[in-house]
Amino acid sequence: MAVQQQDRKDARTLAPARKQVNLIASRKREHSRKPDELYDIVVRCSRPPFIELFARGPARPGWSVWGAEAEPAAPLGDVAVKD
Repeated sequence: MAVQQQDRKDARTLAPARKQVNLIASRKREHSRKPDELYDIVVRCSRPPFIELFARGPARPGWSVWGAEAEPAAPLGDVAVKD
């Protein structure tokens, strides 16, 4: 199935993502655990639904998780997106 031009335009990252610094400085945590700052950046810069790959532990509200050490995901709900 061909992707329509409108579909590609809707897939573009939100404006905050185009100005986002691509560096997070934080202390090392458990193996493959992401820095807490990452989640706010993803919510601010992307549209839902959100998924964390290689997750450890429980899902955050509004997020799905996938990984050998992930706990079952919370149902996807409304997530506030900041413009």
